[in-house]
Amino acid sequence: MSAPKELSNEEIALYDRQIRLWGLEAQRKIKTAHILLINLSAVGTEIAKNLVLGGVGSLSIIDNHDITEADFSGQYYISEDDCGKKRVESAQERIQDLNPRVDLNVFTDDINTKEPEWFSQFNLVISTELAKESILRINNVTRQLNIPFYATGLNGLSGYVFLDLIEHTATYKKEKSNISTKTGKVFSFSEIVSVESFTENNQPFENVTTKDHYKSFKQFLENFNKQSENIKETYTTKRKLKRISPILPLTLASLDFNQANKLTIDSLKSKAVKICENLSIPSTVLENKDQLIESFIAQQNHEFAPVSAIIGGVLAQDVINVLGNKNKPINNFIVLDGLSGEMPIFTI
Repeated sequence: MSAPKELSNEEIALYDRQIRLWGLEAQRKIKTAHILLINLSAVGTEIAKNLVLGGVGSLSIIDNHDITEADFSGQYYISEDDCGKKRVESAQERIQDLNPRVDLNVFTDDINTKEPEWFSQFNLVISTELAKESILRINNVTRQLNIPFYATGLNGLSGYVFLDLIEHTATYKKEKSNISTKTGKVFSFSEIVSVESFTENNQPFENVTTKDHYKSFKQFLENFNKQSENIKETYTTKRKLKRISPILPLTLASLDFNQANKLTIDSLKSKAVKICENLSIPSTVLENKDQLIESFIAQQNHEFAPVSAIIGGVLAQDVINVLGNKNKPINNFIVLDGLSGEMPIFTI
């Protein structure tokens, strides 16, 4: 990322509320960002809205899809008169109107036709609603170019976000307790590299700087297809493991299916049970869940606006945290269970 740009007085006034939240320096870094968003799906629309309102310097959206009736359930920047037109071109003007200061670019190419060097102009890439094969290819490119990468998708009332930031350092502020925070390894994937104590309004605080290491999407898939202890680093008791939502293994199983293979209750359940075994999740989380599994399959390729808003909002906020180096980002997977309303973080 290039050096942070200065903000004009008008921009400081416009972004006043968020500057109070994450600071002037973070807002400068956000203004410098050039982000690629792949697919203006329902969740992609929410991400675009939040990033544009947040004041990113440049947002490029690539989407070769034509508008169909299915888009109207989760989209609000297109109308029925746009049916048959390119999704991203129809929404471009309305997205730009949210914040004319953002450099907004749209492309109607197929993302799979883009050569690796094309991605080098961006300093963060977000993919939405892509199949496993496309995510693997794009993440391989972003890794080679040292570009942070997000992947997200919806499945009716559930959704997921995957992150590969490769290696990321962030600083967050916390109240100082009686026990000082110490530097060193916290988990195999995370360490505290420095702690700075200070006083503010006669209250003791600490600025804690952490460094997190991330896995590629390929490593992520491999980790739940073999015996792995990763998830037990943060879910440290059998009680916690038993409370994991069945939506986690179902989402992981559906992510790993080849696009050419049709999901069935038996194939999805069999795959999900094996994932539970590999991750030391009790298989009881899937007991008597055939109705849930049937519903999960029936909701494939369905986008609901409330779910899009939640997933899109969480992802966009995490992107803002990454760009501004404020707060600790997600590492490396979240899944939303729309029935319970829970959205825990898993490191896989």
